[in-house]
Amino acid sequence: MRFLTEIIHIQVAGIQDEEKRVLINSLSFFKDLKNKQEDYVIGLAKKYSKLSFAEERILNDKKISYFNGAFELYNPYNIMDKWEVRLKSLID
Repeated sequence: MRFLTEIIHIQVAGIQDEEKRVLINSLSFFKDLKNKQEDYVIGLAKKYSKLSFAEERILNDKKISYFNGAFELYNPYNIMDKWEVRLKSLID
């Protein structure tokens, strides 16, 4: 029975390590994507004299899209806050 308990403990630890790895990689990817999208949108906004609109949407964590929402230019990915909380709980 002790052997089975040790195996289960090792498997749970492995799953938690994998979850940490996935969360860290996901957070890194989506933060980089968000920053790239923000830079791109700010560039477009300057070009078309809509800087105040873009800054307001970005500061309020709102999506920016065009063609009736078919194409997304900026997405704040609000789910990242939950991922960060989950990662923090796994690390602590």
